[in-house]
Amino acid sequence: MESRVPVHYEAAWTDSWAYCQCFHPHQTIIEAAKCGLKQPGFYVVAVEAGVSRELTADEDKIVDTVRFSKLADSATP
Repeated sequence: MESRVPVHYEAAWTDSWAYCQCFHPHQTIIEAAKCGLKQPGFYVVAVEAGVSRELTADEDKIVDTVRFSKLADSATP
């Protein structure tokens, strides 16, 4: 039986050389990406069992889909 590690996603960015993260436990990559759209140069990290990790290539494609889609247009004022 395969055990699943709890995972959630958070938006992250840098501001004046400081690392920033939204710390919202988004259940989907899309939710985290939409949260990050407010920040220039945002990215999304996965958090598994409390430890941040880079997204896989497939996960990162989802972020790019949000970043360059009409969802981005509707999230910015």
